[in-house]
Amino acid sequence: KNGTEVGSSDPAQVAECNWLDLQVVGNIRPDWFMDDRGDSTDVQYLGDQHVFYQNEPRLVKQWRKKDFANQYFVMSMLGNPKDDDGIHWPMILNVPGEGFGDDFLQTYTNHSLLTDEEDYLFLLEEALESIGGSCPQMDMYGGGGGEGEGVGPPVTEVHIPSNLEVDPNSWFSNVYTFSPVWEPEDTSDLKDEIASSNQTPAMAVTNAEKVTVLSCYDEQVGAVRLSFEFNDIEMVDGGLLPWTALGFRESNECLMIPRSGADTQIILIQQSSPEEDAQAFLGSLPAAARGMSEEALSSVYQSLESLQDTESFSNVVLETPSTTTTAEARMSNGQSKSVRLEFLQFRNSTEGALHLMYAIGSSSTLGFHTTRHCFDVTEFPICAHSESQSEIDVSGGQIKEDDTSSSGCFFPWSKVLALFSLVVVLSYS
Repeated sequence: KNGTEVGSSDPAQVAECNWLDLQVVGNIRPDWFMDDRGDSTDVQYLGDQHVFYQNEPRLVKQWRKKDFANQYFVMSMLGNPKDDDGIHWPMILNVPGEGFGDDFLQTYTNHSLLTDEEDYLFLLEEALESIGGSCPQMDMYGGGGGEGEGVGPPVTEVHIPSNLEVDPNSWFSNVYTFSPVWEPEDTSDLKDEIASSNQTPAMAVTNAEKVTVLSCYDEQVGAVRLSFEFNDIEMVDGGLLPWTALGFRESNECLMIPRSGADTQIILIQQSSPEEDAQAFLGSLPAAARGMSEEALSSVYQSLESLQDTESFSNVVLETPSTTTTAEARMSNGQSKSVRLEFLQFRNSTEGALHLMYAIGSSSTLGFHTTRHCFDVTEFPICAHSESQSEIDVSGGQIKEDDTSSSGCFFPWSKVLALFSLVVVLSYS
């Protein structure tokens, strides 16, 4: 209510109350700025700095962390604690506008430690209900309607520039790993194996967090061959595959919904029941889906059609933990819990990079995701054709695979990813 003292815990002063299920804690964690947990994030320790704080110079330790909006926060923690508690209190936080607001400085003062007797400060809704008030749960799309701002920061048609935009020329990751007991693995034999290997993959490799992508351009049919391997997939809902989506962004901005408000084309992988295999569908993600309303999510399902039956895609291969044997799983990046999707996509070789994003859900039906990431596929070398590869022919604008083929797979994953893994190991050793 107006006139209420800042910090008051009197429930009678509450004018309105709602609560929201955040699903994930995010930057509410007190140590959020020190690690790169989260999607599309990275963190750098900047070291000691002097700042002017409450009319006097103070020594601080600084970290900066970038987020999905490609902007970064700068956190200043107390360097030399003056008090006997020895706590490095938070002091100043640089906050970017993230494309929809102004940058601002947040200052922390009047620090103190809380005790168990002060838990009531976090239970105001219970105190309100005890005097006859109510505190209902807030809808994820803003209280009713499905056209609200939805989850996460709003996306506006005009991008508001920030002075805390990430400069790719000044942001480099240098991970230093050490341990008093752990010793790095001897990779001398691996180096010799790579040096003597003459098996150069005829496709480009793109590593995007939980996904490894192989790509090349097939001149014979005028299409790109793409293979996506989603690693470390955890089953949900009693053994079902979590929903997994691959989205085609219209620009290099990492946005779930483009600024134009247009629908986003997605490929959805979903398993309906333990008795059925997962399937790959092509569909549309409307702007309203960002609000997580049932109506918007229902429209996504209504737009779905089998990926194999569309005009722009062909030769679809989908392998999941339920359809892959143990031997085949070991071939796929050494992981037994992986999902692999391969297909041909008809597009001109001069169209440039593919701006993509993926999300892996927390359940088997569309809803919240546990991880998301934006990435680009920029390299499309000419595909190499082998005699063992199944024959294809162009008919009616689509590619039809020879029915006698036993696999339909395009890429020698066991060789390519084994070699790729060796290179990764050596690069981080």
